Order: sequence, then structure tokens, then C-alpha cells
Amino acid sequence: MVTLALLLTANAGADRLIDTDLERKYAAIFGEGPLPQGVVLGSSKALYAVRPKDLEPLGDYYNFAVAGADPAYLAWWWSLYRAHHPAPEVVLLGVDWAHVSVYPPRGRAPDSEFWPWPMFAAALREPEANVRKLLLNRFPLVKDRLVLRDALFGKRRLGSSDMAGFDRGWVPIDDRNPNLVQKPWRRITVIDDRVRELEDLIGRIHRDGARLVVFQTPEYRPLSRYHPEANKVIARVASGVGAPFLDYNGDRASALNENPAHYRDWQHMTAAGAAAFGPVFRRDLAAALSAPRNTGAGGRRPDTTPDRRPAAW
Repeated sequence: MVTLALLLTANAGADRLIDTDLERKYAAIFGEGPLPQGVVLGSSKALYAVRPKDLEPLGDYYNFAVAGADPAYLAWWWSLYRAHHPAPEVVLLGVDWAHVSVYPPRGRAPDSEFWPWPMFAAALREPEANVRKLLLNRFPLVKDRLVLRDALFGKRRLGSSDMAGFDRGWVPIDDRNPNLVQKPWRRITVIDDRVRELEDLIGRIHRDGARLVVFQTPEYRPLSRYHPEANKVIARVASGVGAPFLDYNGDRASALNENPAHYRDWQHMTAAGAAAFGPVFRRDLAAALSAPRNTGAGGRRPDTTPDRRPAAW
């Protein structure tokens, strides 16, 4: 018992030392603060590229993008948000071309550190739960030992987020060591199961009545592995519910895609890149939101009440 008490105390101390954007995003979901007018969902590309302060003329937004998030994870995240809050007026969904191809599933277990105990206990009881993975990710003393080491010695790992710049979910990427290296371009294959996961995510948001705008952040064109065939699929899925697709690697590519100072690597924007992208995105978003709302192939009755169905842990 003494050993267990010491471990729990050390774990609590480690938790206080480590601050991450994901921890704050869970706090925003479970907290009682004012709700944003709009939310941003997506993976690390949207996380680093979309600053809420650049969207302020259009309303109050919170960036809930999560590094490594795939559509199946985002669908779960959306159900978790809806279990606690009404649907926001607007959802900005960042979709990568890799999301409809070979994109490794993130899974939910890495987030178990931030779940309330009842939610964690419910996950452990699921028949398909990976108990070992859930337990290892529950405790920052184990999960975040390298981050903890750096925090104790006042260091920050290369490529990590700079929490000093955190703003409503957005966080700048560490750009001390840019990695603008050419990598081989390979043709990808669109995978039907991945497309269905994207359709499920977009369908959920659409049925809940939020105004949806799908977008893809700029990539560094000289090194980009852009795949137009994948983006055609994304555009088709978005149009099925009447949502526009703002593709900043296709028809909306510009000088933003050419400046190496805008990128940490071929796909992730630096703080300077996000600052340059912000006014462009705001302008295009304003135009998209001012256009008549298209409900797509099938109409639906908007539902802005909280979704109290149990979220799929």
C-alpha cells in the first residue's frame, strides 16, 4: 500500500509538471465555460495552422484538432463533445488526403490520462478494450516519462508544441529545427473503409445541424505529396451533405505553398505560416458561410440539444 501511495503521489506530481494542448481540450469539453460559436476538428495540420484569433471577425472558435486524429477518432471525439454540449453553429473540419488512404488509426487509449474516472472505468469494461494500453496511458509517470524528464530540466524536445503560445486549442509547433527534406512521392490507393469512416463523421456533424465547412491546410509545394485523386473523393463526400471543400493544395494553392518559412516540414505550418494563412482562410470562410446553405442530397432537421447517448469509448 505504501508503494502504491508513493506511485500515485509521484504520478500526481508528474501530471502537474506536464501541460499539453490535449489536456486543455478535454478540460474545455468537461468544463462549464462559455461555448464557442464554432469548433475546428482535424489532425495536426489543422492544429498548427488554424488560429482562433484569426477567425474572430467571424465569431468565437475553439481549435479541437488533435495530432494523429483520423476520421474514426474524430467521430468519437464529436460524440464526446455532443454528450456534453449542444452542437455548435459551425464546424470547420480539416481533412487530409491521407485520411481516405493509408492513415494509421490513432485510437482512444492514448487519451485515457485525461478521462474522468467513470469514463475510464467504462472503457476498461468494454469487451474489446486493450486494458494494458489503457492503463499504461492513464499515468503520465509512465506515458510521458520523456516529457517529464525534459520538464524537470527545463528543456523542450524538438518538434514539440510550444504551450506558451496556446490559444483556444491552437498551439504553435516548435520550428527550431525545420525538416524540409525531399521524400519519395508514391501513388496512394483510396481505401473504401477509410472513405466510409469519413462519410460517417461528416454525416454525424451534418445530422446534428452544424454548418459544416471542410478544408485542407496548405502543404509546402516543392516537397508536397499531394494526391488530387484522394481530394476528389473528399470533395465528393463533402458535397453529399452540401458542404464546401476549401482545398489549399488544389484550386486554392497560392504563394503560401511556396514559402519555406511557413513550414516545419512539408505538411505542418509554423507560427509564421499560420499567421499568413489566417487572413486567407478567414476571407474564404466568410464567403463560404455567407452563401446559401445547401443541405446536400438529403435534408435533415437540425438538432442543437446535447446528445446524451453514451459515447463509444
